Amino acid sequence: MMLDSLFSLKGRTALVAGAGGLGIGMAEGFAKAGADVIVADISPDNTARAAKIVTDCGTKAWELGFDIYDRDSIEKMVDDALKFTGKIDILANSVGISRMGHAEDLTVDDWQAVINAFLSGVFYACQIVGQKAMIPQKFGKIINIASISGMVVTGDMGSSYCTAKAGVIQLSKALATEWCKYNINVNCISPGYMLTALTEGFLVGDVLEHVSSGIPKGRIGTPEDMAGLAVFLASESSEYIIGQNIAIDGGYTAH
Repeated sequence: MMLDSLFSLKGRTALVAGAGGLGIGMAEGFAKAGADVIVADISPDNTARAAKIVTDCGTKAWELGFDIYDRDSIEKMVDDALKFTGKIDILANSVGISRMGHAEDLTVDDWQAVINAFLSGVFYACQIVGQKAMIPQKFGKIINIASISGMVVTGDMGSSYCTAKAGVIQLSKALATEWCKYNINVNCISPGYMLTALTEGFLVGDVLEHVSSGIPKGRIGTPEDMAGLAVFLASESSEYIIGQNIAIDGGYTAH
């Protein structure tokens, strides 16, 4: 097999659930590798921006809205995606929210908002896509976005976030071993500090300088840094990669 075909996604359809922030980088990577891409998000602005990036790469794009807190909304999103394309070969779960706070001050709503978005929502998206698309077709690539905060504690206000992201890592391993028999690969990406709409408000000035100084690469990551690994995990070249969590962090956790 030629090297370029190992990383080709031509003929594949990808669903990016969470098309803002890091999801845009993955959607662009999938499109550049030849995949058609369904971009889904609660924000129409995010889906419109992501869809334009995909079509500019020369592949098809569809826009869908959904609410990660509502399982029925996730199911409708998957149903609509299948109406558009007839299949979902690749699922990337990349929804992001911001609810930080010291453990002693977290309300029930704050705790549940983070757990429901980052863990329960990811599970429901995997479950529904598995049930309706990947298990019947006996093929799939699932990429769940966790965080280095699921591996190491990155601050003193992240008890809910660290817990949810650690859960995503373990969920990915559990699904990988359970669904391998269906020819479904499930893996996890753990980004480090990334500059997105959710982080640009506090990753500025002295804070940005301080965080960057602790990263061996010397800079904050960007959504574009997600593309290469996402394409690899979605392609034939990762056929024997199952249940793994890979950090994209500029060397932060190694350091």
